[in-house]
Amino acid sequence: MNPSIQEISEAVEATGAKEVIILPNNKNVILTAKQVADVVKAKVHVIPSKTMQQGIAAMMGYNSEMSAKDNVDRMNKGITSVSSGEITYAVRDTKINGLEIKQNDYIGIIDGQLLVKGSDLNEVVMESLDKMIKPESEIITIFYGSEVEEGKASEMVDNIQQKYADMSIELHSGGQPVYYYLISVE
Repeated sequence: MNPSIQEISEAVEATGAKEVIILPNNKNVILTAKQVADVVKAKVHVIPSKTMQQGIAAMMGYNSEMSAKDNVDRMNKGITSVSSGEITYAVRDTKINGLEIKQNDYIGIIDGQLLVKGSDLNEVVMESLDKMIKPESEIITIFYGSEVEEGKASEMVDNIQQKYADMSIELHSGGQPVYYYLISVE
């Protein structure tokens, strides 16, 4: 999940492009991605996306008719327009941000900070959304993971739609391991 400089360089070179935009989608990969510019022929632009949700928001700003510079500007704006939520479980007991977390509790990580915990998955999703949604928010996008059945994800979306009736809600199978849900709010 944390590719090396060599792996990213090989991917850049395989494109054959003169300019390449890299979306790390992980805070631990941003520096590595930036170092690729020193070892490849292509001009490399790194959008400092820290989450998959930011990466998708950045890609939505891409326009093949525009210059790389203009795309980079638009894509950088895209990552600032999204709040990222990750719903997973605790692997050990801990205390963080005033929360006493027990192993296997469901947890909500919002923009990199663990802010929600609980024993009910749907309640953790709803509480996380409550913290993510701002007055100007319009769209909720949810990617359910490999451990979540589509029917259960659809039921959860129905509950979200009842509470946030004025928002557009999208549900997609992400198939990701470890995270029950990846959520973006724009």
